[in-house]
Amino acid sequence: MDSTLSFSGISKEVFAKIQDKLRGLGIELPAAPSGSISGSGVKAEYTWDGIERLAITVLEKPIFLPMSAITSGIVGAIKDCGGKPE
Repeated sequence: MDSTLSFSGISKEVFAKIQDKLRGLGIELPAAPSGSISGSGVKAEYTWDGIERLAITVLEKPIFLPMSAITSGIVGAIKDCGGKPE
């Protein structure tokens, strides 16, 4: 069930925008280069190289929520902040 999404263009400024956007949704994204995030029944891990690339792997989701809804929401949020899906 794991689904990994990759993004480019994730500068420190873009990462900070992503943190702010997620915080507004009640999800804390640590400032660390890797870690876990969760909210609304979704659990994920991320790795960020601190310069350009971000990968998010969705590990768990509610059974009633399609993976496509989760991934499209993540992609939309990252794009809104200036990142580019790969």
